[in-house]
Amino acid sequence: MTDKTKNQILFDDHSRDFQFEDSDVTIRTSDDVTFKIHRFHLMAVSAVFRDMMAIGKGQNEELCLTDESFEDASTIGKFLYFCYGKSLPAPATKEHTPYQKLINLCNKYECPGVLAHLEALVYKWYIEDCLCPRNVFVLGYSLNQPELAIYGITHAGNWQWSETSMDITEAEKTKSKDCTAVISSVIGCSALDPSGLTYHDFADIPDAWKFPLVRATWGKIKDGELSKTDWKKIAEDFERIFKMVNGDSTC
Repeated sequence: MTDKTKNQILFDDHSRDFQFEDSDVTIRTSDDVTFKIHRFHLMAVSAVFRDMMAIGKGQNEELCLTDESFEDASTIGKFLYFCYGKSLPAPATKEHTPYQKLINLCNKYECPGVLAHLEALVYKWYIEDCLCPRNVFVLGYSLNQPELAIYGITHAGNWQWSETSMDITEAEKTKSKDCTAVISSVIGCSALDPSGLTYHDFADIPDAWKFPLVRATWGKIKDGELSKTDWKKIAEDFERIFKMVNGDSTC
């Protein structure tokens, strides 16, 4: 639900906690939701916002954010949790996309402190079973933190793709397990087996991270017996290959 005030300012569940009466700046998101906040908090975490405020008009400015891919109300709400020192709620489902959007926002506005805090939360959320190993790997490369990605690989264990619907025929089940028959995720494959990813998930991995993952997993994942796969060895090989790909002269 979205509420409209007499001043035609919209707010929703993401912005409801950020409607301060003594605000001195309003953020309007790409999906037309407003956050009435304090400029100090933006300036404290972002060099870009600090520069924008320095050349602004002063009191009651409005910042219009237009990038629909990551400047939406949900992402801005998460960002402001950090700005105001609030605890960011753990993911309700094992989903990394909202946090990739937050990372993109922080990269654009140069917020290294927020990124460092988010990295620590990823470890915490994994331990609390709010993220799966593949989420951790994806957020590791999104944050450009190899150790986080390696942590995800190390803990890959028995995580595998499964049917999202029980209402499918036996023929469809058989097809979904054949990596040459589908471009969706391959049922029964490890969630960190690159040959079992969807085309889009595979394409999203940057080449400098994708190549080490392909090389490190090649011939080592025991389909049907994932518990016997040595993920620690795969993680070590990934780290070594990653360093070579990225120009570490010690390798």
